Amino acid sequence: ASVRAFTVRFNDYDGALLSSQLVPVGTDAVPPQTPERTGYVFAGWYTDKARTKPWNFAEDKVEKNMTLYARWL
Repeated sequence: ASVRAFTVRFNDYDGALLSSQLVPVGTDAVPPQTPERTGYVFAGWYTDKARTKPWNFAEDKVEKNMTLYARWL
């Protein structure tokens, strides 16, 4: 039997894919290497394109294929 897993994609400010990871059911996503953007400070990963809903790697569970969006200040 195959192990069920979800894909988590990490997108930059412009929608470009920075990285992705396969997260087996029942495990947590792991934060990728912190991205860099000249002139900006990385402010975390968010579950929505508007970047209003932060993702907490320690508490939030991956329950489906999803995309997290980088927020910059």
